[in-house]
Amino acid sequence: MNRDATIVLRLLRTDEGGRKGPILPGILRGMMTFDGTQCHDFRARIDEDFYPGEARELDVAFLCPDLVAPKIVVGTPFVLMEGRPIGHGHMLACMI
Repeated sequence: MNRDATIVLRLLRTDEGGRKGPILPGILRGMMTFDGTQCHDFRARIDEDFYPGEARELDVAFLCPDLVAPKIVVGTPFVLMEGRPIGHGHMLACMI
């Protein structure tokens, strides 16, 4: 998997409107938004259960990095979407 960026992602707790269970190990296929209007597909490897309320540093690869590149710099905040917001974070490093 290519690495387009490194992020810090905090999953919302269930009582904050987040998931009821963890994201299981494997490839996370997710969507994030930087402006609340347009979502961008990404992939990240999850090595162990990722529970609501936890925060992790992850390497991500975007499906369309050329569309994302003009929108991100180090520190850019984002919201992780799964039909609704389930997490939030910011960019630690951008390679695109």
